[in-house]
Amino acid sequence: MKSANESNATPYRILTVGDGDLSFSLALKRAYPKISVTASTLVETPAELLRTYSNTAAIMKEFCDFWNEEILYSVDATRLDDSMTLQTQKYDIVMFNHPHLGDATLHISEKHHAQRHHVLLCHYFHSAKGILTENGRIHVCLCGSQPTTWNVMGAASRNGLRSLSQVGTTPPLQKWLFEKDCKMIAADVQTHYPCKRKYRNGKLGSKHSLGRYGYSHRRTGGDLYGGNVADMAVHQSVNFIFTLNNEKHGITTEGKDCECIICGVCFSDDSAMHRHLEAPAMPDIMTGEFLHQKIAPVLPPEQNEQFKSSIHETTAVGSPVRLNDTSVLMEATVQLRFDSNRIKWLCRQEDFPLSKYMKSKKQCKDVIKSGRIFVNSNMVTDDGRIVKENDVITLIHPLQQAKICSQPANNHYGVRILKNIPIEDDRAPANLIVAYKPVGIRVVGSFAPNTLEMIVQSILNPSSAPTGLLCTAVSKLETGCGGLCVLVASSSPKYADLDLEITYKFNMLIHGAVPEWREGIYVKLPSSGPRNWKRRKIGDSKVATDETTDNTENPDYSNSDILATSSQLDLNESLLIKCIDTFSTCINKSSTSLSTLEVWSAHDSGRLSNVISFVLRKLGHPVVNDRFCKREFAELPRVMRNLLKQKICICCDSLEIKLLSKDKTLYTVDETVSTAPNGRTQCAHWRGVVGTR
Repeated sequence: MKSANESNATPYRILTVGDGDLSFSLALKRAYPKISVTASTLVETPAELLRTYSNTAAIMKEFCDFWNEEILYSVDATRLDDSMTLQTQKYDIVMFNHPHLGDATLHISEKHHAQRHHVLLCHYFHSAKGILTENGRIHVCLCGSQPTTWNVMGAASRNGLRSLSQVGTTPPLQKWLFEKDCKMIAADVQTHYPCKRKYRNGKLGSKHSLGRYGYSHRRTGGDLYGGNVADMAVHQSVNFIFTLNNEKHGITTEGKDCECIICGVCFSDDSAMHRHLEAPAMPDIMTGEFLHQKIAPVLPPEQNEQFKSSIHETTAVGSPVRLNDTSVLMEATVQLRFDSNRIKWLCRQEDFPLSKYMKSKKQCKDVIKSGRIFVNSNMVTDDGRIVKENDVITLIHPLQQAKICSQPANNHYGVRILKNIPIEDDRAPANLIVAYKPVGIRVVGSFAPNTLEMIVQSILNPSSAPTGLLCTAVSKLETGCGGLCVLVASSSPKYADLDLEITYKFNMLIHGAVPEWREGIYVKLPSSGPRNWKRRKIGDSKVATDETTDNTENPDYSNSDILATSSQLDLNESLLIKCIDTFSTCINKSSTSLSTLEVWSAHDSGRLSNVISFVLRKLGHPVVNDRFCKREFAELPRVMRNLLKQKICICCDSLEIKLLSKDKTLYTVDETVSTAPNGRTQCAHWRGVVGTR
């Protein structure tokens, strides 16, 4: 078989930008052998590309050896015209499929995420113009709501481009990419061309005409290097073709002081804007904000300049950095027994030095997001990063702990102490602490500084000097549930046996209208222990009950439904449920009803919100955003789904605390502590949200 490049002169020169595993460039060449395709990638070396994608070795061999085409490395899509290699070439078409910054977690909101990618598009369009032929065209492929939220038309117009066409990915390229009078015909599909069926049949969102020639859209992080093997969905993909606007060349707006005329972002001074132009799409690992647009004055003045220069030098993702000895906290080489494992696993291995500084996956993730871990002098941005034998892992010193954490140190992660109750006892001095715990904070543990016990301890003892103070949680809300918790603060461990009686009141939003619960109903909890509910199965011999057992007194979901009654029950063994509000909304001619409940219980399970959620599921009215009730959640108005995200609509907003004396004759503590209910649990809140949209 003859090489395709032995034919006549090529009518088109095409540059593909950011082509992950290079499968698009190869498929394009296979389909149209007469064109010249130059592939480019942000990855710096072929070896790194081979460590990122499992299929790249075969692609590189065919693309370079058989088709005699070129692959360019370390090419930044926002600075194409600055590349020494590209400065000597002009291209008829510059193509960028599914541009992305690489990590969806590097943003503080959806709006900010979209703004960062609008900046990416602006600088891509501006740089691509510098390497185009006179009538050249710029291509970009976006999916889903990206064209609107990223404002692709605004980015093109700002940079002097006009739209030629918008078309899906199913039609053959000769019908929309090449000029209309060009008689380009796709080559026959060879038996070894097609990729896996899921990349060709639209399972991932959109079919692509080059799927038959081997194009497979992969994640930016790859299936080897980035630690995420899941495929990226590309629903409703659309190709946008732009050309130079003959009436208005270049930027269409005049720049203001310290404003980037390419993307319109304003900066504090000219030097900050200059650094932005050097790396327009570089994300700020620590905060997700524009790195040079705003630097918080966290450090002392004498260290501020050192901080700015250090950040600028060390946070360029994918670029090797110079780490001096004073910045290195730990450095170790990966041995053979740790080969092909993930960093979040490696950090917990006692015989690896990294484990001295982090003991959990959560700690590892936080440190990685702060930009402090490097592999072979390249910053790690994914806690799923796979390491190989002889890789050098480096952990650098935090310039200041408050800057490294995603939350400032004096913010205490949103934890607030609402009540400090002294305990009158002949033992060591002690206090009952009622603290508000936000969603996402774990209650128990001394393995990390961001558990509730450690945060409350740091609030009570602001100085770093050891005092011997211990904070022990009495009530243990789940990590995903926010609300009030009780802790004992003392220098003596003897207070673990306090005779406390705590009645919890939860507020929650549920699916469905339950007006018959206005007066309140009681639901008895099983004596076998709610913690075992998720592991119990129907017919399991371990949970089989005697035929004479009265299921009405000991309900178990493995052999009967949850039973509700209006008869008063002991709150130590039951729940009291009241409906306080309901509202309905119509979507697509279907009505969706929601209710706000108050639930009281004195049951000390340590996982009470989980128990309540399960009981309500069995009663047919699950808590909104319960992960086991996706169908009900999908029926909610879009505005509610967008605002709720991953937060379940339940919180503990009131506690009644009673402490018996040692002789159990009187209460030495009798307090009620309350806080305002969270808005997401209240019908009144959502009635206003849905009604105003």
